[in-house]
Amino acid sequence: MEHIRYKDSLVRVILDFIGSVFWWVPTQWLQKRIEEGQEVGCDLKCKNYGINPIDLASAICKSAKNSLGAPRQVFAYHLAKYTIHRRVNLLLQAVPNRFRRLDFSLSCLALGIAFLIVFLGRFWIF
Repeated sequence: MEHIRYKDSLVRVILDFIGSVFWWVPTQWLQKRIEEGQEVGCDLKCKNYGINPIDLASAICKSAKNSLGAPRQVFAYHLAKYTIHRRVNLLLQAVPNRFRRLDFSLSCLALGIAFLIVFLGRFWIF
Protein backbone atom coordinates (compact mmCIF):
# COMPACT_ATOMS: atom_id res chain seq x y z
CA MET A 1 0.00 0.00 0.00
CA GLU A 2 2.83 2.41 0.81
CA HIS A 3 4.49 1.76 -2.57
CA ILE A 4 1.25 2.78 -4.26
CA ARG A 5 0.77 5.76 -1.96
CA TYR A 6 4.23 7.18 -2.68
CA LYS A 7 4.13 6.22 -6.38
CA ASP A 8 7.35 4.23 -6.14
CA SER A 9 6.80 2.63 -9.55
CA LEU A 10 6.67 6.06 -11.18
CA VAL A 11 9.86 7.09 -9.39
CA ARG A 12 11.61 3.94 -10.64
CA VAL A 13 10.48 4.60 -14.22
CA ILE A 14 11.77 8.18 -13.98
CA LEU A 15 15.09 6.95 -12.58
CA ASP A 16 15.38 4.45 -15.45
CA PHE A 17 14.64 7.24 -17.92
CA ILE A 18 17.26 9.54 -16.38
CA GLY A 19 19.79 6.71 -16.47
CA SER A 20 19.01 6.11 -20.14
CA VAL A 21 19.18 9.77 -21.16
CA PHE A 22 22.37 10.49 -19.21
CA TRP A 23 24.01 7.17 -20.07
CA TRP A 24 27.54 8.56 -19.68
CA VAL A 25 26.95 9.53 -16.03
CA PRO A 26 27.16 6.55 -13.62
CA THR A 27 23.79 6.63 -11.86
CA GLN A 28 23.34 2.94 -10.99
CA TRP A 29 24.55 3.40 -7.41
CA LEU A 30 22.12 6.28 -6.90
CA GLN A 31 19.23 4.32 -8.37
CA LYS A 32 19.94 1.31 -6.15
CA ARG A 33 20.23 3.55 -3.09
CA ILE A 34 16.89 5.25 -3.80
CA GLU A 35 15.15 1.92 -4.41
CA GLU A 36 16.57 0.52 -1.19
CA GLY A 37 15.35 3.60 0.64
CA GLN A 38 11.88 3.09 -0.81
CA GLU A 39 11.80 -0.51 0.39
CA VAL A 40 13.03 0.35 3.88
CA GLY A 41 10.68 3.32 4.17
CA CYS A 42 7.67 1.23 3.23
CA ASP A 43 8.76 -1.55 5.59
CA LEU A 44 8.92 0.86 8.52
CA LYS A 45 5.33 2.02 7.84
CA CYS A 46 3.97 -1.51 8.41
CA LYS A 47 2.73 -0.60 11.90
CA ASN A 48 0.25 1.86 10.35
CA TYR A 49 -1.58 -1.12 8.83
CA GLY A 50 -1.52 -3.27 11.95
CA ILE A 51 1.23 -5.54 10.65
CA ASN A 52 3.71 -6.79 13.20
CA PRO A 53 7.30 -5.99 12.09
CA ILE A 54 8.35 -9.52 13.02
CA ASP A 55 5.75 -10.93 10.62
CA LEU A 56 6.97 -8.65 7.82
CA ALA A 57 10.61 -9.62 8.48
CA SER A 58 9.56 -13.26 8.27
CA ALA A 59 7.75 -12.62 4.98
CA ILE A 60 10.83 -10.90 3.53
CA CYS A 61 13.02 -13.85 4.49
CA LYS A 62 10.53 -16.35 3.06
CA SER A 63 10.28 -14.51 -0.26
CA ALA A 64 14.06 -14.40 -0.49
CA LYS A 65 14.27 -18.11 0.26
CA ASN A 66 11.57 -18.99 -2.29
CA SER A 67 13.13 -16.87 -5.03
CA LEU A 68 16.51 -18.63 -4.82
CA GLY A 69 15.47 -21.46 -7.14
CA ALA A 70 13.43 -19.27 -9.48
CA PRO A 71 15.04 -18.26 -12.77
CA ARG A 72 13.87 -14.68 -12.28
CA GLN A 73 12.69 -12.71 -9.28
CA VAL A 74 9.08 -11.92 -10.05
CA PHE A 75 7.61 -10.44 -6.88
CA ALA A 76 10.70 -9.88 -4.77
CA TYR A 77 12.28 -6.80 -6.29
CA HIS A 78 15.13 -6.11 -3.92
CA LEU A 79 16.51 -9.39 -2.65
CA ALA A 80 20.24 -8.78 -2.49
CA LYS A 81 21.81 -10.36 0.57
CA TYR A 82 22.89 -7.03 2.08
CA THR A 83 19.50 -5.43 1.45
CA ILE A 84 17.59 -8.28 3.07
CA HIS A 85 19.89 -8.23 6.08
CA ARG A 86 19.50 -4.46 6.44
CA ARG A 87 15.71 -4.49 6.02
CA VAL A 88 15.22 -7.29 8.56
CA ASN A 89 17.55 -5.62 11.08
CA LEU A 90 15.73 -2.30 10.74
CA LEU A 91 12.37 -4.01 11.27
CA LEU A 92 13.53 -5.87 14.36
CA GLN A 93 15.18 -2.96 16.16
CA ALA A 94 13.70 0.34 17.25
CA VAL A 95 15.31 3.45 15.76
CA PRO A 96 15.25 6.71 17.75
CA ASN A 97 13.40 9.61 16.10
CA ARG A 98 16.47 11.86 15.98
CA PHE A 99 18.32 9.37 13.79
CA ARG A 100 15.32 9.09 11.47
CA ARG A 101 15.24 12.85 10.99
CA LEU A 102 19.00 13.03 10.47
CA ASP A 103 18.93 10.15 7.98
CA PHE A 104 16.04 11.76 6.10
CA SER A 105 17.81 15.14 6.00
CA LEU A 106 21.07 13.65 4.77
CA SER A 107 19.26 11.54 2.17
CA CYS A 108 17.45 14.62 0.84
CA LEU A 109 20.72 16.53 0.70
CA ALA A 110 22.50 13.69 -1.12
CA LEU A 111 19.59 13.31 -3.53
CA GLY A 112 19.59 17.05 -4.29
CA ILE A 113 23.34 17.11 -4.89
CA ALA A 114 23.16 14.00 -7.09
CA PHE A 115 20.41 15.45 -9.27
CA LEU A 116 22.30 18.73 -9.59
CA ILE A 117 25.37 16.81 -10.73
CA VAL A 118 23.36 14.76 -13.22
CA PHE A 119 21.33 17.63 -14.69
CA LEU A 120 24.04 20.26 -14.65
CA GLY A 121 26.81 17.83 -15.53
CA ARG A 122 26.17 18.14 -19.22
CA PHE A 123 26.92 21.88 -19.03
CA TRP A 124 30.28 21.26 -17.32
CA ILE A 125 31.54 19.11 -20.18
CA PHE A 126 33.02 21.30 -22.90
